[in-house]
Amino acid sequence: MAGKNSYEVLCANFHGAVPGLRTVKSKLSRYDRSVPEGVVNVKYLKDFLIQNNLPLIVSISEDCTAIVSQRNYDSASNSVMGVSLPMEANGLRNHRRAVVTDIKSIVDVFEEFPRATLVLVVMAQPLVDSIPPIRILSFCTDNKFTAEDVKARMHSIITALAAEGILALVCSADGDAREMKFMRETEELGLPVPNSIPVGQETLYSLKKSYFYFAAIKIGCGISVQDPIHLVAKLRMRLIRSEKFIAIGNYIASPVHLQTLMNQYDKSRHLLKPEDLNAHDKMNYGSAERLCQPHVSQLLQHVEGSEATKFYLRLMNYSASSFLDKNLSPLDRVYRMWYVVFSLRLWRYWITCDKAYTLAANFMTLNVYLCAEFNAHALVLIVLALKDKPEAFKPWLCTSQPCESYFRGGRSCTTNCSTMVNFTAREFFKYRCRKIDATIRLTSDGVKDGLSYPRFERPFDQPTNQRVWEMPSMAEMDCKIRVALADAEKDLKKLGLRVSGKDKEDVFSREAQENNLEEGDRDYEFDTLGAVMNGTFRDLSKTHPVHDNIKNTAFATLVRPDGHTQKRQERNIVGIGQAIVLPKSISAPLLLGLAITLQHSLGSRQLIDLLHPLGFCSSYGDVVDFERNSAFEINTDLEGYSPQLSGQHIADNADHNISTIDEKETFHGMEIMAAMCPAPFVRKKAIPWNQKITNEDILNTGKIPIISYRGDNKVWIINFRKFVVH
Repeated sequence: MAGKNSYEVLCANFHGAVPGLRTVKSKLSRYDRSVPEGVVNVKYLKDFLIQNNLPLIVSISEDCTAIVSQRNYDSASNSVMGVSLPMEANGLRNHRRAVVTDIKSIVDVFEEFPRATLVLVVMAQPLVDSIPPIRILSFCTDNKFTAEDVKARMHSIITALAAEGILALVCSADGDAREMKFMRETEELGLPVPNSIPVGQETLYSLKKSYFYFAAIKIGCGISVQDPIHLVAKLRMRLIRSEKFIAIGNYIASPVHLQTLMNQYDKSRHLLKPEDLNAHDKMNYGSAERLCQPHVSQLLQHVEGSEATKFYLRLMNYSASSFLDKNLSPLDRVYRMWYVVFSLRLWRYWITCDKAYTLAANFMTLNVYLCAEFNAHALVLIVLALKDKPEAFKPWLCTSQPCESYFRGGRSCTTNCSTMVNFTAREFFKYRCRKIDATIRLTSDGVKDGLSYPRFERPFDQPTNQRVWEMPSMAEMDCKIRVALADAEKDLKKLGLRVSGKDKEDVFSREAQENNLEEGDRDYEFDTLGAVMNGTFRDLSKTHPVHDNIKNTAFATLVRPDGHTQKRQERNIVGIGQAIVLPKSISAPLLLGLAITLQHSLGSRQLIDLLHPLGFCSSYGDVVDFERNSAFEINTDLEGYSPQLSGQHIADNADHNISTIDEKETFHGMEIMAAMCPAPFVRKKAIPWNQKITNEDILNTGKIPIISYRGDNKVWIINFRKFVVH
């Protein structure tokens, strides 16, 4: 655990008391059960479960972490590590394609396969407390796989485990869009029951047909769960984002109420920290946990207008505690999670019916909403699947945190902190993974022998003699879920949110049936002309009399509701109109032009990010898209060039040291510009700024062929004429 240097100090000072370093390495080699990239290590998992007398039930989770993008040759496997191999039909990678035999094969690997930027790891967590997770699959990737690849990979893993008698009860993720799409297709979330059900599949649709609120099919393995810690952290971020307020009925959920609470009461009462409301710290679960504590909601009762904020914090608390609180019964967990889902369904439908609000601006993202839906359905499916195995019901282990803890262990194997990327693919697979796997096995064996590892003992772990709850039936859960629906309706009515004229069977929003996980902006009605007519602009009628050909000038004539005619600057009207209209509805040239001018003149992204939410200019992303489109459209062609013009390319090098881990790499660039004399007449053309231009497009465009010129060795006579300037 302490590393090689620390152990050498112990050996030198306690000679004979501890074994030598070589002896320790030979002992550790017994725990090395690693397999090549892209191979599912089922045998290692089964041996671990049998040796520790554990049930053959696990929770599967997968996640990625960044690595130092560097390709290295590994002599032990005679392969190149750090490349992103193509995905096979089973969703895995074939490590044999990276094996090299000579210099040519090494060059072929470098040219054919891109450099990997991430490492994907799949962990198997036994559903028993105090048992560490096991790494069963890992490989390098460039993060360009699809939802179909995820589906094929999970099917391969579940099938391989089932062949050895291991049940993969849960598949957990952290909100990745490809994982979400795979889970929705697997559970058919939100899809109607087919008119003709194939023979033998009646059980799959039994819950959908019998219970109006249930929107998934009944499956007994590979149940989809979204990490509750990530879910609550995303809910916290949505609350403290000040640029988009949260409207719930007649109230607004706002971080201002929490700030008022912190100003009114002593810290010993609310136990909050100033950084809990810091929007830059996105994935801080500790802050989210402190915000949704019950005593915070009790103190908010004394803050005027905080009803919606209290309700929102209750949703956060229920989303986390339904999975992570070890003292709750299965029925209480089902109640809390379905209370959250019913609240979100009713709230979501209310926003779609209210023209004053939009889902994009006043609700949460579709990703967060679907995470709650997945977890609510997962609790019911897990209870039904473990009807005869209640001792395996441990939802706090059905998360993606095993991957996160494994990555932290990999990053903290050196002196750097556990949040810094400090290893290449070869270092990760050849050294750190083996060290972490051995540490997990040694820690597990040490705990069985009575050894204490304070660093690995988490404060929220409870004694092993926890109560084994009896699994409720579907009828009992149905009663509890209907109570959650009634309570959600009652609490929302207190906030002024009433949904009338809508059957409960149709509350599940049709947006949940879409495959696009990015929340699109909804069109809303806005009287733009009325806003311009009634706006306070300078009337130029007296200084610039109205004439017939006003269309050819920079002014516009507007007639107010009282019949008075005014002349105003057209630029002002167009600017206000483009700022009012939804950005995705039109390409607002004035807003885009202002953002580009700010970028070129001041080079300040912060100023653009400040003005964009106010509607004064386009976003910084639009500026970047425009610059990339400009480079692609203009490319290296000399527009207007003719043989009568003199053209010349001027180039100079630009060296820049890149801040990397080893501080050895240097970027050598070449900047080239072209000059023509006399200057040609070029008609300016519009640049389509909304095309998706990739780095490869720019690289393929920005090329100038170098042609070697050789003269014919003829002697030419140069005649000079006297040039007189008048």
